[in-house]
Amino acid sequence: MTESKEFAITLAKSFVTAHFNALSAPISMGRNAGYVYEIKAPEDVKKHMVEIEGVYKGAGNENETIILKDGNADYQCVLGNETVYSRSITADRIKVGEKLYTIAIKVQNYQLYIPVVMIRESEKNFFMKIHSLFGRANAIKDFYHLEIAKQDRIIAQADPEYLGKVEMQNNNSFFETRKEIMLWYALVKDTLPIDTQKTIERMFNDDEQHRVDTRLRLISRIAPMVKKSISVDADEVKRVLDQSFYKMEKVKKLIVDVIMTIEHAQKKGCALLFVGPPGVGKTAFMMKIAELMDLPYECLAMNGLSAPLELEGLSSCYDKADAGAITKAFAAHGTSQMVLALDEFDKIHNNSKEGNPYNIFLRMMLGNHYDKFLECTIKTDHTIFIATANSTEDIPEYILNRFDSVIYFDEYNVEDKMKIAKDFVVPNVLENYNLNHLIFEDEALKCIITRYCEDDGVRNARHNIERVCARVIGCNLADTPMKITEGFVKSVLEELIEETPGLTFSRNKDLYTEPVAREIKKALIATKKNPSDDPDVFATNKIRKKLDYLLACRKEKTIFLEEFHPETFYDSLHKDMFGMENVIKEVVNFFFTEYLQGNRLNSNLALCGGYGTGKSSIVKIIAEVMDYKYQKISLNGVEDMKQFRGISSSYAGSEPGCIVKGIKKAGSTRMILQLDEIDKLKPQYSTAIIDLLDREFTDHFLEVPIDLSQTIIVVTANDWSKVPTVVRDRFIVVDVKGYRRKEKKEIITDYIIPRLEKSYAANKVSITMDEPAIEYLLKTYTKSFGVRDAEKAMQRICSNKLLDQAGSDDPWKVRIDKNDVKKYLGKEPIPRGNFPNKVVPGISKALAVSNGNMGLTFAIETVLLEGNEGIEITGLPKEMAIDSVKICVTCMKKMYPNILKGKSIHVHFGEGSVPKDGPSVGTALFLSILSAAVNKPVTTGDQYDLAFTGEIGLTGSVFAVGGVLEKLQAASDSGCIKVFIPMQNYERLDQNTINDFDFEVIGVSHVSEIVETVYPDFKENSYEETI
Repeated sequence: MTESKEFAITLAKSFVTAHFNALSAPISMGRNAGYVYEIKAPEDVKKHMVEIEGVYKGAGNENETIILKDGNADYQCVLGNETVYSRSITADRIKVGEKLYTIAIKVQNYQLYIPVVMIRESEKNFFMKIHSLFGRANAIKDFYHLEIAKQDRIIAQADPEYLGKVEMQNNNSFFETRKEIMLWYALVKDTLPIDTQKTIERMFNDDEQHRVDTRLRLISRIAPMVKKSISVDADEVKRVLDQSFYKMEKVKKLIVDVIMTIEHAQKKGCALLFVGPPGVGKTAFMMKIAELMDLPYECLAMNGLSAPLELEGLSSCYDKADAGAITKAFAAHGTSQMVLALDEFDKIHNNSKEGNPYNIFLRMMLGNHYDKFLECTIKTDHTIFIATANSTEDIPEYILNRFDSVIYFDEYNVEDKMKIAKDFVVPNVLENYNLNHLIFEDEALKCIITRYCEDDGVRNARHNIERVCARVIGCNLADTPMKITEGFVKSVLEELIEETPGLTFSRNKDLYTEPVAREIKKALIATKKNPSDDPDVFATNKIRKKLDYLLACRKEKTIFLEEFHPETFYDSLHKDMFGMENVIKEVVNFFFTEYLQGNRLNSNLALCGGYGTGKSSIVKIIAEVMDYKYQKISLNGVEDMKQFRGISSSYAGSEPGCIVKGIKKAGSTRMILQLDEIDKLKPQYSTAIIDLLDREFTDHFLEVPIDLSQTIIVVTANDWSKVPTVVRDRFIVVDVKGYRRKEKKEIITDYIIPRLEKSYAANKVSITMDEPAIEYLLKTYTKSFGVRDAEKAMQRICSNKLLDQAGSDDPWKVRIDKNDVKKYLGKEPIPRGNFPNKVVPGISKALAVSNGNMGLTFAIETVLLEGNEGIEITGLPKEMAIDSVKICVTCMKKMYPNILKGKSIHVHFGEGSVPKDGPSVGTALFLSILSAAVNKPVTTGDQYDLAFTGEIGLTGSVFAVGGVLEKLQAASDSGCIKVFIPMQNYERLDQNTINDFDFEVIGVSHVSEIVETVYPDFKENSYEETI
């Protein structure tokens, strides 16, 4: 080779080195589509640049030359270090006859060519998308200067047929410099969305844009696909799922269908929604799908997500702007063909001022994701979106409709959890902790699952098993063979796990009805929101309040209907209740009958009696004996049904009614619920009582029916006749008549005093009270047939006595006498009844019962005046009392036709400020009018020592009345020697009870019997003669 030829070759090689190096050239090269790879060649380059597509003929005549035959022309190419060869040529020598593609520079004045690049003919098409020959030469040269991983990434993205042959998730394949990204863009441009192409070109051209390099790197990292096909077999997928998951057959079948559909579909992406309670394996299934399909996996937490910018990024014009979470997930794995898990999809807040995050997912499910930071679209038609949710209630319908499949996960029962724990969880945990010698007993596992796990899956069980293993290691027992017992589990977990609503529900799940359990699950899901991310904290707090009440609406495992011993029950009641033999028998009979009839209460118990007779105490004692919780609800004064049924949670200030509040205090529906003073409840509220008695009650606040089949409902009333008929029919009524004075003496001695001593037990107080003091107390200050007034009086006396003795030598011994009673209770009450000091005609002593369940006497005065016949009634009589006056006058006129002729009658009821009502005043009225008519007092001496009670008819018949014992006691206290009562009452009184009184009790059936006894000589004729 001549010196001039060598010089020409050297000059040509230096020309190649100087002009074919795009990656070292300035970046901003105009606004052409391919930028540096689409620019026109300089004129001096263009003049010498040739494109050769020829067959390799072997070595040339000159040293280091080869011959390429292109058609009829032979090209002798000089090989050297300036030439860039494809990877295939570098790895495998060229064979004669092979087709090659080269771009070369012609050596001036010689038929020699310096190749810039040389590749095989089969590799040419990949670069032909670059139209500029000069740019193409630069692109080929720069391409093969890249790391192999980056070369593969570009080839795979540009040619899907190449997918699967390279590792797209290799971090070494990511482009870091803008010039590398320009090469990537020039070769894969056609695979990108139009708006992405425009964005990239705009960033290439405008160097002043914020964070251009960061944005370009993110865009270049996200390949639309990494696999063209996924090699899976339906049987193999099913086998792997069966090996990894217990049961869930329906879920497995649906997932196999989804995976196989993706494999055969043109669109490799889909959107799935997994719905089920926490811990049932939704996340594990998502990860297994990614593993089976050999795709990248990323999980994004949606709980508390409220601003769309968290997903779609913030515009780059803002400080600290960044890409959204979805773009970052794609970029981290180098592709959008992946399994993107959206955990707790139902916890997204869609009422943010910045927009609705669900709209972003809607666009993604349609195949495109727009990131505001990148200002371009990322294709998501090959993305597998799998969202998890506890329920679908909070997911908008338009989003639900976009999921290709909604797969529901059932919760595991205890047996399922035991199986999973034994076969999957325990072996895995023991292997991880290197504790293969450890054995978990079945009872220990059951204890973990039933007492310390609140989820419906096995996630909590795994955590708790790990805690137990950690304790074993912490106690230096790691190398000691041992069995984990139930006791060991409790010793570890009891101190580590706090009681939560979810744990309470899990421990008692079988004790809730299905509607209540469903509401509790919904509330548990709703209350797991992070308060700082909750847009409606007020509503969530209301749900928490609702949850507290719902958790109490459960049954208990045992009730009295399963085992009831009437003899034991009878004896236990007798220990705590003095007397009341009839009440005890009726109560025992009631519960024994219910026990015999089956597993559900069919009747309700009503205790009816006067004030202070111990009705509430009886109910409390029943609850204590039966080991039931006790709750008392007073119906007196209920003015609005909201107090009973609650206020709907949709209103401000909403709260449950008194029934549900009582259930919460009791902790379950296994309780004795006392509805006190049901006779004071307004009739219009009877419907709510009936619902309650039917054992299924719906509170407006909870809005779910509550099963009260374990609730024993006992109502108390003073006057059963005032209870609406529709309610009365549902009760078995037991009359509580109260205590006579003799019985109250024993109660004070044997019950009240010991109870007071017990209340002062810390100071060892002893109390004694002499009999005269007890008699004086009962006769003067506590006249009712109940014991409430006596108990309060004794409390007052004892506390005052102790105060007076403070500082004395023996301050804790309380001895009470009559003077103490008077001293501490005050002056004796003023005698009632309005009786004059002198006995006068026209006044009779009537017997009545006050609202305080005390018997009392009062005067009925009658004055007859000459004049027009008429009746004047005073003393606050009510309708029945007025009727009694009219009946008495008519009866008297019938029995004694002339006795009231020409007389004006004025009847006055004593104690004029107290309203009078009831028919029992009839006989006393008759004697008052008769006494005025005959001008003889109704007495046997100088005191009003005769008393009367009984309803009178128009013909003089006397009928039964109520409160007879209370009235007899009042007659005794007022010094009567004879008391006339209806024969119907007399026949029903126990003779021993009658004998306890120090006067004669006379039963009468007709008013004439009273007249004959009081006025034995009275005859109407003799009366007319005296006139």
